[in-house]
Amino acid sequence: MTGTKATKLPWAERRKLIKAQYPSIEKLDWLAVFKQDPTIAGAIINDILRQDKAEPGRPGKRPPLDKADATVTVNQLRNDDYSLEPFAKAFTVLKGKRSLRHLAHSSGLDKMVVHKLLNGTMEPTIEHIEKIAKALRRHPSYFLEYRVAYVTGILAERMTEYPESSIVQYVRVRDTMKEGLKT
Repeated sequence: MTGTKATKLPWAERRKLIKAQYPSIEKLDWLAVFKQDPTIAGAIINDILRQDKAEPGRPGKRPPLDKADATVTVNQLRNDDYSLEPFAKAFTVLKGKRSLRHLAHSSGLDKMVVHKLLNGTMEPTIEHIEKIAKALRRHPSYFLEYRVAYVTGILAERMTEYPESSIVQYVRVRDTMKEGLKT
């Protein structure tokens, strides 16, 4: 497009163009490709992250990718970005050297709330977890408490929708707990 400013196509449109030009891409086993040459995954993620950090209208080389950012993104894409620690400990690890003021500003939470969440004197709400996760560029499911709330919420919803299933599940759990107490 010479002489005119190119507009960025939405991802859905770009995907159609890519599929039209390279139809075999639909049959490509990306997991096998990444296992054969892990640098391909890194190059793709690098390009995506660099594009995300690019300033619109500013030509030139994209800023270099931070290794920690790349590792986080790879783990998220592999569904391998979870903490097994309680919220306060996981949050403290992710906090790193960031200040309370920075975390409060980037999460939109009050500085005192962030302080209490970090030292474990306040239980996080789902909203707290989501805001902290977004500020630290993680999915909320990184935190154990979010996963527990999500799963128990789905179970509660399901049992409320089908009340007879609650009886079966209750009996199973009750009997399992009784057996565990006997041993």
